[in-house]
This record gives sequence, structure tokens and C-alpha cells, in this order.
Amino acid sequence: MALRVLLGAYAALLALVGLLPTPVDRPAHRSLGRFVAWCAAHGLGFVDYARIEFTANILWFVPFGLLLGLIFGLRRWWYAPLLCLAASVVIESAQGLLLPERVASLGD
Repeated sequence: MALRVLLGAYAALLALVGLLPTPVDRPAHRSLGRFVAWCAAHGLGFVDYARIEFTANILWFVPFGLLLGLIFGLRRWWYAPLLCLAASVVIESAQGLLLPERVASLGD
């Protein structure tokens, strides 16, 4: 029961963040830019905004997938990645169709 409550809370948080009308990283945009510039100046040019965003999107869905996997168990573990994919498609579609300040992306 506790896992289901935790999953519901995390799913609600995923939906809230994914469907905010403005980009989530807007307040941190300057800091991210400085971090990327620092990385480039120190020989870490492969650390760029696109990779940070891609990694953050994956990490954002990991707890959701793990909770789903724990709830479905070994016999139906494969539901977890399917539901994560479905959630991502719904969020990206909503961003593209309903939220003009957000950017829908296949990379997300």
C-alpha cells in the first residue's frame, strides 16, 4: 500500500513538473550556462546543455520506473518501461500541443 501511495505522489509530481506552463530550468538557466562554460574551460567540453537535459530527464523517470517495477513484480516488470514511455509521450505531447512556452522533444 505504501508503495502505491508513493507512486501516486511521484506520478503527480512528474505530471506537475512536466505540465508547468514555463520551462522548469528557467530559474537555473544562468547557473547552468556558467557550469557548462566552466566545464568547457576545464577540458570537459562534452558536458553541454543538451547532455545535462537528457541526463536529467532520464534521472527524473528512474524513481517512477523503479516504483512501478516494485509494484508489478518480477512477472510483470516489463510494464514499468512501457508506462514510463507512455507517461513521457503524454507529457511531451501536452507540452507541444498545449503549452506554448514549453518545447516538446523526442530527446526527452
